[in-house]
Amino acid sequence: MSKKTLTIALMDPPYESENVTTAFRILDVAARREKNGGKVDWVNCGMCVDERGVNEFVPGTRRGSPADFHAFVEASDNVLVIPTK
Repeated sequence: MSKKTLTIALMDPPYESENVTTAFRILDVAARREKNGGKVDWVNCGMCVDERGVNEFVPGTRRGSPADFHAFVEASDNVLVIPTK
């Protein structure tokens, strides 16, 4: 069975929406599957992390750009976007 790629864009802070909580649950399942050969690649919005300093506090994350997001979407089998209100 070939591996599937899912891109998830979270645009709300986790405390703002139950939808984001659900997205984190999906990410948790994906992370658990990582142990079985899957992969989770956490890329933060560059504009957001520059402002908040997230990369300094969350290990394993990296800074991305809108072009990176576009590339992830193009390469993914499915995309889930949780927009801000």
